[in-house]
Amino acid sequence: METELALEKALQEAARPENSYWGRVRSFRDCMNPRFMFASKAEIEKAKEVKALADSGKWRELLQQNISPKELKYQIALTNASVSSSTGDIIPLPLRLSAFAPVNLPICAGLIFSAPTVGNSILWQWVNQTYNAAFNYANGNQSGEANKQQQQQNLLRGYSAAAVVSVGLAVGLNSWVRRLRAPQLVQQLLQGAVPFASVAAANAANLLLMRWQECSQVSTQLSVVYGCLNLGLPLAVGIFPSSCTISISELEKEIQEKAEEDGKPILKAVFNRGV
Repeated sequence: METELALEKALQEAARPENSYWGRVRSFRDCMNPRFMFASKAEIEKAKEVKALADSGKWRELLQQNISPKELKYQIALTNASVSSSTGDIIPLPLRLSAFAPVNLPICAGLIFSAPTVGNSILWQWVNQTYNAAFNYANGNQSGEANKQQQQQNLLRGYSAAAVVSVGLAVGLNSWVRRLRAPQLVQQLLQGAVPFASVAAANAANLLLMRWQECSQVSTQLSVVYGCLNLGLPLAVGIFPSSCTISISELEKEIQEKAEEDGKPILKAVFNRGV
């Protein structure tokens, strides 16, 4: 019984809470463990079975397989890193979270250190955007045929825009830097900044196009809210007058005395009560 409780606690620790920022950071950090790159298909399938048993609360079956709490946490992390949560299929190795940094290393090297020719700019920007698109698709939500088709359309739209923007900007900036009359050191610094600027602009275009539907919905919702506020505020505050009249005799004695100083007594006072 005590061991079963330990396994259940290990499961809860492995399933990082998704309702906090640092919980999500730890979860993704665990999935980027480089050791998971060397896990075989059989090991991943076994990890899937172990996680399924744990999710079902079948602690006794886990104990029969001699699964320790530490092993349980490892198997859950391996499953989360290597298996699509929406389809249950094993993600291809280069597209897993654990391979993201190692795969991007040669891509970044090509972007930064290759000769700034038109061919190199086109090649490495295209390779970078192609890998990003494949990575996003492999790790995206593919549950349901309609959702899958929508994701494919968004991905194709974002990929096309990102590739065009990154390649066009890289080629254009490289050409501009070569024609720039500036010291060699300045040209080298600008040349090194071209890949970063191209990738950043491509990512911005990708995000805008892939999230365009959400952005348009937000714009519509904000417009409706703004209109309701403009309509509702006057209707609400108009129920009561903002200016009120009060008899001088109901005010403080000092005010009553000032009201009679000119020999023409003031009987009423008007004040603004606010909204």
